[in-house]
Amino acid sequence: MKFSLCSLLFALLFVGNVYAGSASTSDTNPVTRDTSTVQTAQVQPDKINVNTASVSELASLKGVGSVKAQAIKQYQQSHGDFSSLADLEKVNGIGASVIEQNKDRIEF
Repeated sequence: MKFSLCSLLFALLFVGNVYAGSASTSDTNPVTRDTSTVQTAQVQPDKINVNTASVSELASLKGVGSVKAQAIKQYQQSHGDFSSLADLEKVNGIGASVIEQNKDRIEF
């Protein structure tokens, strides 16, 4: 009888803790909640004016690192401000693929 009573108490405590733990973590802990239906907003990158942007801002464009960004600034200093994507494509290292990847972010 003593063994059965101890076993019953242990089982109740164990099941109670498991049940209480799973209920509390799924209801109140935001880390473990099901977030499959939560929609997140996608942040659009800011537009970059290639005529006024710094080298580091230009380097944030896709496919444009610090070397190509510096080439853009040097071309602008030698030839004046850009007025179109075609002008920008004249910069050594800036091809059609770079323009295509960034056309929605570039402004003049």
